[in-house]
Amino acid sequence: MRVRIILPVVALVFFFCSGFLFPWIMEVPESLELSAGRQTNEVKMGVRNLWGGTPLWGKPQVIASDEELISLKWDGDSLLVASRFLEGRGWLEVRAFPLRRHIAVTVEPDTTDSDGDGFPDVVKLRQESDRVAFRKRFVDIAIAQLERKSPSWRDQDCSGLVRFAYREALKTPDVEWFQQIDAPVTQTDRVSAYRYPRIPLLGERLFRVRPGHFSPERVEEDFSVFASAFYLFSYNVVPLQKGEREAKPGDLLFFYHPYTADFPYHVMIYTGAGEVVYHTGPTEEGAGKISRSTLHDLARHRDPRWRPIAGNRAFLGFFRWKLLT
Repeated sequence: MRVRIILPVVALVFFFCSGFLFPWIMEVPESLELSAGRQTNEVKMGVRNLWGGTPLWGKPQVIASDEELISLKWDGDSLLVASRFLEGRGWLEVRAFPLRRHIAVTVEPDTTDSDGDGFPDVVKLRQESDRVAFRKRFVDIAIAQLERKSPSWRDQDCSGLVRFAYREALKTPDVEWFQQIDAPVTQTDRVSAYRYPRIPLLGERLFRVRPGHFSPERVEEDFSVFASAFYLFSYNVVPLQKGEREAKPGDLLFFYHPYTADFPYHVMIYTGAGEVVYHTGPTEEGAGKISRSTLHDLARHRDPRWRPIAGNRAFLGFFRWKLLT
């Protein structure tokens, strides 16, 4: 009698445990391939037990090895795996007790240069929030050097100030960053698309130094960590047709003085509200200094070659970073 009772009870307990508590079979793909630039792949996650039931605790846990490479979002029973802008390899770890699976993820680079300006589309800041954040940080970092020069700013001349502020504006602020750069920025003032030095396709080589369309095979030849004012002017910016009327904070002004053979090109940063900040570059008195001025005052500069006006042939105009176009 007892055996007749015990056997069904044991069978029911076994059925309950194996059928509802333990997912023995996990159906997931072995690998995924995406293209950089926010392509999304829908992945069906099949987790079932011996009797076809699903785990009591719902969806399996999924962890991405590199959140800068891919992002995850559940949509019902499907997992949406989206690429960001970086290229590379990573993996997903899927956990559903007592099983664990890895999915290899490959994000192929997007080398499209749709406007032919020499910069790949994935480098451009397409979201307005990113463009606003970059402009603010770029300007704030440059202005902050007036009060206290950052120890990480080494090339102290006009293009050096621009390169330094540009590079730092693409970083994610942390404690060490704030210790190096005393600028009025916060964690929310950051570019979300990517962060230096992990720039799509370019890495640390932020500045173009040769003409032509973008080619992934020529990144080391066409791009560099260093760019003089000439290279900044020639390959990294586009002119603003309406000049000051079209200018926004973070845009640049360029001058050309052919009589100074060593440094014929000069650059200033437009900070908004009719003001600019710039490094004078080496002078007869020494290494030069950072200055802040208004366009109104510069238009009356004692040396007419430094006046940002249409009648000055040495003034090349207002320009915008290709990163923002």
